[in-house]
Amino acid sequence: MARLSSLRSDLTKEKVGVWVAWELGIRFRIARMNNPSYDEAVREALRPHRDRIRRGVMDEREIERLSLQAVGTHILTGWENVEGDDGMSIPYSPEKAVEILGDARYREVYDFVVDVSRRSALYRVQEREDDLGNSQPASAGTSSGGSTPSS
Repeated sequence: MARLSSLRSDLTKEKVGVWVAWELGIRFRIARMNNPSYDEAVREALRPHRDRIRRGVMDEREIERLSLQAVGTHILTGWENVEGDDGMSIPYSPEKAVEILGDARYREVYDFVVDVSRRSALYRVQEREDDLGNSQPASAGTSSGGSTPSS
């Protein structure tokens, strides 16, 4: 049997994010989907469109576009080892995150961030054994932490 306490969420991890390896040494810090700051930002973005949403006349892509700002600001909260084509490091900023996540050429990155943000196990309180190094770290699902891009 499992202890109920093993299901507790770490509210700091949910809001600030956890580091997850992706490909080529890139790491993303990803907060949990539907954390309070994300939910509030989405509500604000969708507020002017409530009537259309209720009537079912607003398509899903438009809703996604409007919530993109919240994903780039409150879900993708950091990255490491991201470089431009010129080889220069690209520091994380919410504005840059929104720009990249909103670019259709980086759809795979957007999908990865959203997928990871929905994995509740990544945001649970670590048991004492984890702190002592007696258990395996959380994985994003593959040994590299992501999928291999198709050509």
